[in-house]
Amino acid sequence: MPNVSRTFDKKHLTLDKKNIKSIVNGKWSIVRPGFTLIEILLALFIIIAILAIFFAASSTYVSSRGTNLQGIAAKIASCEIEQLRKAAFASIVNGGPTNIGAPCNQDVTKLPSGQATRTISDYSGNTEIKLATILVTWVDNSANKNIKMETLLYEFGL
Repeated sequence: MPNVSRTFDKKHLTLDKKNIKSIVNGKWSIVRPGFTLIEILLALFIIIAILAIFFAASSTYVSSRGTNLQGIAAKIASCEIEQLRKAAFASIVNGGPTNIGAPCNQDVTKLPSGQATRTISDYSGNTEIKLATILVTWVDNSANKNIKMETLLYEFGL
């Protein structure tokens, strides 16, 4: 069997945007550019991993934001309770709900649609003991949230 030499003719090789024609084992074959299955699976894996990280981070942000707002509300209520404990018993008048005053109302603006009120009443009909109720309300993710703190104030101290 004689040696057969095959020559490559450059004018038979045509390139266009859709197909690349080439000679493989002496036959013309069409090679279409594209992605292999492994490349597609690897890209999908990377996209899914990035989405998982994004969703985990966003849920952590929402959770920490809610905790931060609760902390601000608790700070407001605690401040008002301390102001009432410092005040003279005779100056604490029954009534409410009334908006709390300075210095405790400074952080109310940090709460979305925030409002802080206090209500003072006699405890079980006893005029020597007053029940102070502090209610801090705000809106978070279209849901009404609140923190309520109560304390007893005695005419002769703790």
